[in-house]
Amino acid sequence: AAWSTNTSGTGADRAQLLDTGNLVVSDAAGRTLWQSFDWPTDTLLPGQLITRHARLVSAKARASTYSGYYSFYFDNFNILNLMYDGPEIN
Repeated sequence: AAWSTNTSGTGADRAQLLDTGNLVVSDAAGRTLWQSFDWPTDTLLPGQLITRHARLVSAKARASTYSGYYSFYFDNFNILNLMYDGPEIN
């Protein structure tokens, strides 16, 4: 598997891509078990929140699946940070 929601054994019975761009996995009662908005990658969509539990990480290059050098996140003091973690440049 290249990717997993880790929802096995939870009663998940459907996945739905909403108009917002949020991919939602839910059970028969309609309860959300997992949603892509809780796990941002390199793109933040309108309506998607960035919380202290989420980290936005740049892509290595356009259309790349590898993580880049920049991350955008809240630290332990609720301060929004843009961090560069890559090779030093001159």
